[in-house]
Amino acid sequence: MTPDELEDLAMVGAAMPNDLSSADVFLFQCYRALHAAYRYGAITREQAKEEKQRLLKEHHELQWGNQQIQRFVKLWQDVEGAVSDYAALPSIENADKIIMKIYGTPHAPRKTDPMTRHTQKQ
Repeated sequence: MTPDELEDLAMVGAAMPNDLSSADVFLFQCYRALHAAYRYGAITREQAKEEKQRLLKEHHELQWGNQQIQRFVKLWQDVEGAVSDYAALPSIENADKIIMKIYGTPHAPRKTDPMTRHTQKQ
C-alpha cells in the first residue's frame, strides 16, 4: 500500500490492513495518532503537516533499511548453499560458485586439465 492509502485508512479509523511491512505498520499507527491529535486540537494544522513530512522521511528510511536486510539475508542464504556445495566437494567450480554468489557475477564454465592442474576458460 502507498503512504497515501495508509493515511486515508488511518484518518477514518479503519482497521490496520494485514500483511504490512514493519515500516508500513509504523506509518499507519503514526498517521492514526497524528490525525487524532489534530482532531482533538492538541496540534495545529501546520504542526501536523510538518510532522507528516518527518514521518514520511522516517518511513522511507525504514523501508530502505528493511530492503537491505532482506537483500543481505538472501545473499547469505545463497552463499551458504554454495559453501555447502564446496564443503561436500571442494573444486574450482564450486569455489567459483561462492565467488559468483558473493559478487553477483556470472562465471564462465571452466575445464580443469587433470595432468597440469591448470584451469582454462572454455
